[in-house]
Parts: sequence; C-alpha cells; structure tokens
Amino acid sequence: MHNYFPSIFTTRQIWFDRLVGLYGWLDTVFPGWVYSLALIPAGLIAVLCVRALAVNRAALRRRAAELLTYAVMLAGLLALIGMDSYINSFKPLGELYAEPRYLLPMLALAGAALALAAEGAGRRWAPAVGALIVTAVFAHDVFSQLLVISRYYG
Repeated sequence: MHNYFPSIFTTRQIWFDRLVGLYGWLDTVFPGWVYSLALIPAGLIAVLCVRALAVNRAALRRRAAELLTYAVMLAGLLALIGMDSYINSFKPLGELYAEPRYLLPMLALAGAALALAAEGAGRRWAPAVGALIVTAVFAHDVFSQLLVISRYYG
C-alpha cells in the first residue's frame, strides 16, 4: 500500500503525543520537546514492565487466559476506534476519531502496567520507583492544567 503521509508515524504522533497532551479543541499542546522528553519515562516504564513479566514468568503462565482476555478487549477497542475513524474519513467533514481518550476503558490496565513497572525495579527499588511514577503522573497533571489555564485565561 502506498504511504500518502510519509512524515506521519501514527503510533507516535496520534497515540503517544496526544496521550501526553492535546487539550481544548485540539488546539492546546505542549512545546515539541515535551513529547520527545516523554519518550524517556515511557521507555523506562516499558522496560521495567518487560523485566517484571520476565521475572514472574510462572505467574504469567497461570494467568494466560486472563491476559488473553485483556488483549482481546484492547484489540477490539482499537479496532472499533480505527474503523470509526476510517468510516468517518469519507464523510464531507471527515473527522479523525483516533483519540487516546477513547482508550479510557483500559485505564485499569494502564494502572496495572504502572504498578508492574514499579515491581520490575526489584524488591529494593520498587517503593522508590513507584513513588517516582506517582510523582511524575501528578506533575504531568499539574502542568497540563497550567497549560490549559494559560491557553484560555492567560
């Protein structure tokens, strides 16, 4: 299939960057360097999750059916979002519905992934990494609110 938009990497520009912060009527954004900087903690969290899963392989095997159910739910939700976005792109005022906010039903799994990342740091460092993750999420929330406030009231 021909790539009509070679400069767009959808995983990064639509899903990751918009998850980091795209507010208002999709007109309030962080500076570009924030999205690049956000790749570092996201990558570290992913590495820690993989480490925790590798260390706890036995528990992973025992819960394979549960994990498969979550994977099917996530794939189904992504397929629904993608189909809706594709179908609406053919309408006269075609809207792009690929928005991270539609992944909100999977928020519990995101919380489990953050807890798993803290566990992946090992027994000694897990409390500190968990506290660091909570602090980073809180800081992101505060800066996001300040960004929106500055956009509309600044």
